[in-house]
Amino acid sequence: MVTLIGGNPGPVQYAKLTLLGVVVLGALIAVIVVSAIYGPRSKNSDDEDNPYYLAAGNGESTTKTLLWSGNGTEWNATSGAFEGSGRYVRYYYGTNAPAWLAVGTDSADVKGTILWSDDGKTWNKILTGGFGLGTGDSDGGYSIAYDSSSGIFVATGGIVDGGEVTSTLQWSVNGKNWNDAESGGFTSHGTDIYFDDNVKRFVVLGVDDDLNKTIQYSADGKNWTGSSGATFNESGGLSVIGRNR
Repeated sequence: MVTLIGGNPGPVQYAKLTLLGVVVLGALIAVIVVSAIYGPRSKNSDDEDNPYYLAAGNGESTTKTLLWSGNGTEWNATSGAFEGSGRYVRYYYGTNAPAWLAVGTDSADVKGTILWSDDGKTWNKILTGGFGLGTGDSDGGYSIAYDSSSGIFVATGGIVDGGEVTSTLQWSVNGKNWNDAESGGFTSHGTDIYFDDNVKRFVVLGVDDDLNKTIQYSADGKNWTGSSGATFNESGGLSVIGRNR
């Protein structure tokens, strides 16, 4: 699945387009996950020396799980990117966090499952928090959402070995120090998350033994409640997006 996030209406507003991308190499078929984001410059600007797009995906080295481009046609490696693979990256200029945040997988350090960067080129591990080690579906980080009114970031991911269930949902006010949710969370891992600015509510998807908890919601990003009505099966949900009211 290829996810493109673009537009330049403001520092944290965006439009989202999801496509399915498949690469065939002989008998090998690979599905590539990529997230690309416009940065702070004018949409008509073409500065090849500064990141305007960031992409997260599978790379042959830690310099290539996050890539940057100034024009969308020529791409460059980064430093300090994920040990496993990148899953999501987004631009947050003008918030209390660094300009860029990303989530992905790491086999050695839980703090490497959430990364931050001031310039989009050099990436750093967070100071506290993080998700489960490994490169499987239930490991690492998946997505991030932001509430501009409260300044709360929420990230989704997998349980740290020996950790509490709430490790699947973590929140932060600065993008560098992350905390477990105070209630709620998933028995396996959280996937996609969305914040509705109109009603001030987070909605998150994940994988849970209780089907009524595969979709959860929260007003503060810290305390989560299972939804009612129709549910997904034990595999959980994969994508959630709202619309303007």
